[in-house]
Amino acid sequence: MKRDILYPLRRIHGACHTWLVYLKSLIVLMLFKKVYILGTPEHTNLGDAAIVIAQKNFIKSSGIKEKDIVEISLEKYNNFRKLPLKLTNRKSVIALVGGGNMGDVWFYDEDIRRKIICDFPQNRKIVFPQTCYYSDTEKGAEEKKKSFEIYNKAQRLTLFAREKKSFDMMKELYPNADVMLAPDIVLSARASDFGIQAQNRSGALLCMRGDLEKAIDESTLKTVKAIFEKKGITYTETDTHCEGWCFANKRNLLVKDKLEEFAGAEIVITDRLHGMIFSAITGTPCIALSNYNHKISGTFEFIKYLPYIKFVKTEEEIKTAFSELMSMTDCKYDNTPLLPYYEKLAEELKKR
Repeated sequence: MKRDILYPLRRIHGACHTWLVYLKSLIVLMLFKKVYILGTPEHTNLGDAAIVIAQKNFIKSSGIKEKDIVEISLEKYNNFRKLPLKLTNRKSVIALVGGGNMGDVWFYDEDIRRKIICDFPQNRKIVFPQTCYYSDTEKGAEEKKKSFEIYNKAQRLTLFAREKKSFDMMKELYPNADVMLAPDIVLSARASDFGIQAQNRSGALLCMRGDLEKAIDESTLKTVKAIFEKKGITYTETDTHCEGWCFANKRNLLVKDKLEEFAGAEIVITDRLHGMIFSAITGTPCIALSNYNHKISGTFEFIKYLPYIKFVKTEEEIKTAFSELMSMTDCKYDNTPLLPYYEKLAEELKKR
């Protein structure tokens, strides 16, 4: 076999090229301001997936170019924390993903958020609208203490609470952080931002929790189903979860499909926060029931000006709201009253 005498040179050239690309990426990280969206989920919850989409769109609408927005998922960040990302320049902003996981209930997300806050001591860190909730347990008390220590030691940390109760809790727990109030980031968007067009409406959606946040008893559920049957309304049982993991490459399509389902319903009854929010942005009449904490009732306070969204606490209120909502047509989502809150969030992103 003829010997390739140039092979060693080609290997050296290839290695040099690889290192040049590597060094170039380091220079880009160290010299140019970026906005890093860190800790994005890839699990089955489409409400959280919609948050990521809306958060990226919001950052772009705030004047940040798309090429300057870098997303790193929760799993990737946890697995590759020691990579050159930590060499990013001090001007870059760390935009932690919003949601309902500040506390001990969905602890994996809280743990990653703590790590990120510690990993970037010199960068501005903005936690997008979050619900804060610690369970009344020994574990809840222990994790609350740990978060207290980490959040209060952090420099240049801004926390956005997505309802008033979380705001008050964050102000009390984390006095050294800048705490501000803004609704769930999905409410900053419109259905068209997700590619949703007007749909022909037919039937009802029953979108209920089946996890540890469930608070509705079987009696209430039977009452809801009995209303549908008495009125002769066909209903579909659905959820804001998908089958399988919601990776970034299929996130937009999965969220779009779910929103189209909501946009095609005459009415929605739900105890899921994003069941209510998806109804709001698609202009779908909705009866929202409470869950185990304050996130639904608190978010409703922001959107109670929308006549087609009703928050109820009793079975009698369900019946009354149902009669009112079934007569509503041509409902339109208007988030104008929410814009002052989002303007403050945009201002935080623009700060040096």
